[in-house]
Amino acid sequence: MVEGTGSVIASINELITKNNNGSYVIYVKRNYQLWSYINKILDVVENYGYHTLFITRMNQSRVARNVLHSINIMYWLAMENGENIIKPTEYSIIQLTMEDFIGIHKEKSIIICEGLEYLIFYNGFEKIYKMVSRISDVVYNNNSIFFLLVDYNAFNNKELSLLETSFQPLTTEFADKEATDTTDST
Repeated sequence: MVEGTGSVIASINELITKNNNGSYVIYVKRNYQLWSYINKILDVVENYGYHTLFITRMNQSRVARNVLHSINIMYWLAMENGENIIKPTEYSIIQLTMEDFIGIHKEKSIIICEGLEYLIFYNGFEKIYKMVSRISDVVYNNNSIFFLLVDYNAFNNKELSLLETSFQPLTTEFADKEATDTTDST
């Protein structure tokens, strides 16, 4: 496990540049460090020729204001209809989308997923945990990388322990579940 924003960013850089395939969870406070992590991943991805799938709860205009790099494919998790939108209740489509992306790009694929809490709200922890665990297995078998960005405070200890069986944590800095941050860095 790695502590602090700078250390996490260094770890992200090392994972991608050394092609360390696997699944990683990054604990973030909503909007507190999210954009710096996403931008760092995309910065390294651009320099090493990876293909990126970004699945997010944030709408496209918000992503466009905060992400400094291009994203190959992005899907917005929303209860709307439209292009590049997946309803959170359609988690099987999310899973198939990730599997297809990895199947096409193999070891040059990176998935960034944020909004797990939103998916759990609509589907329950067990179903979504099974989905991300399955994707984690596909990632390992195809030498890909999967970054799951989650708000530590949205999960109980049992759920965090289960997540960490499939995802190597890169952060522990939000272990104090009483801590709150109300800033929005958009």
